[in-house]
Amino acid sequence: MAARKKAAATEVKETEVKQAAEASPEPEKKTEEAVQQPEQKAEQKAEETVQQPEQKAEEKTEEKKMVVGVIGAGTMGAGIAQAFAQHDGYEVCLCDLNEILAGRGKKRIAATLQKRVDKGKMSQEKCDEILGKIRTGTKYICEECDLVIEAAIENMKIKQDT
Repeated sequence: MAARKKAAATEVKETEVKQAAEASPEPEKKTEEAVQQPEQKAEQKAEETVQQPEQKAEEKTEEKKMVVGVIGAGTMGAGIAQAFAQHDGYEVCLCDLNEILAGRGKKRIAATLQKRVDKGKMSQEKCDEILGKIRTGTKYICEECDLVIEAAIENMKIKQDT
């Protein structure tokens, strides 16, 4: 990283000195201050150039989480919701015909995760984190979702209503 920084500083410095020389009517009469100023700018630009990839990596981790809506909180819908919630970058809205059915789906997920905690395959903190990413409700909680997955029972009337 230091080598990239130094190379970028040298490149920027050369460009700055050339620009300053072209702008000055008498290049021989440059003061020491005029030469140092482009050097300082070059070092600053080099630092910015090197820091940009690091900043972009940080920005990616701070990006908005994708909100996924899952319609249907049965076995299949709960499994889909759990799969998304277990991965970073996702929040889940689990919905069903009413709040009670959606709550059952979240309880099913909690039971599955608790089995993993009991076996020592997952920490309780991770379990709580995953469950914290899942909200339950009716179809209205899916209005602001980035992606909606339909996993409702194979009944056309129910599918049309949700």
